[in-house]
Amino acid sequence: IDGLIYYPSNYVLEIGDIITFQWKIIKIDNFSDSFDYQKFLQSKNIFFQSFVNNIEIIDKIHISEWRQFIIDIREKILEIVYNMYPKNEAIFLAWILIWAREDMPEDLSQNFNNSWLTHLVAVSGFNITIIIVFLWFLFQVFPIFIRTIIICISVIFFVLLVWDNVPVVRAWIMGLIWYFILISGRKWDS
Repeated sequence: IDGLIYYPSNYVLEIGDIITFQWKIIKIDNFSDSFDYQKFLQSKNIFFQSFVNNIEIIDKIHISEWRQFIIDIREKILEIVYNMYPKNEAIFLAWILIWAREDMPEDLSQNFNNSWLTHLVAVSGFNITIIIVFLWFLFQVFPIFIRTIIICISVIFFVLLVWDNVPVVRAWIMGLIWYFILISGRKWDS
């Protein structure tokens, strides 16, 4: 059983932190008469919400070097985005680019859910397609073998940046299948 867990923004938690906390499980109520939020969340196997208090970090799990490398690059990308754009635009762009939902205000996220527009900001097949097409044209002068290696490594790296997003993994598989069909030279009908 999954649930929504809210914690105060003054706690900075990092991947690998082992924490202890106090919490209270609360039933999810509908906040609107026009939308059954409770049934919507139940369709995603989310049955409760909890508000966490008194977080205490008691230990830290060692993270492998490659995973820490990916985390560091993700943080660097977010830092660049937050330095270049105003706060609200930076949060929105980070959500679109690498599915960074950490700083997304709850009300904005809820507005996207209520209006069924989360697909506009979701990282999925469109992002994978953009990467493949961009790199295809950028490295057009290289032999197909080198270009394929560059594209595969780049797409895998992007998927690692947003690994907690299942649609990206699905899009990655389908995108690479599409790419290999494209480079095979076979005629295809969309």
